Amino acid sequence: MADVASQGEILVNIAGAGAALKKLERCKSIDIKDGRSTEVVMAIGVKRGAGWRRKQGGFEIDMEIYEEVGTTPEVDWFLVNESYATFHLITQDEGDGFTYDYTNKVSKIDRKKDAEGNFMQTVTLACTTVDRT
Repeated sequence: MADVASQGEILVNIAGAGAALKKLERCKSIDIKDGRSTEVVMAIGVKRGAGWRRKQGGFEIDMEIYEEVGTTPEVDWFLVNESYATFHLITQDEGDGFTYDYTNKVSKIDRKKDAEGNFMQTVTLACTTVDRT
């Protein structure tokens, strides 16, 4: 039995405003949700369903990013969002594990600050395609 992956890398390839080609080192978490689903199709006279239907959809990716001191963040997500740029986000699991390449646009950026000094951005991406290698 193989070891469980516990490490990985997140990289971005962004052209234009907010340009970046780098490994993200300020990302606390990433949550990738598949918008596609399969449902049972019902028909008159058929018990428990007549088949399945695959709903179409993309992916939604939420990243929790630590805000940084100063005015030169690792990636200027505000500029990327304002420019409406299409870019790639790539994830790779440790040990030469699977690599996933998502094609995205920034959907929205939420900011949170609390009394304990946690200054965070939640960057939500809308993704249309993913390639796995």
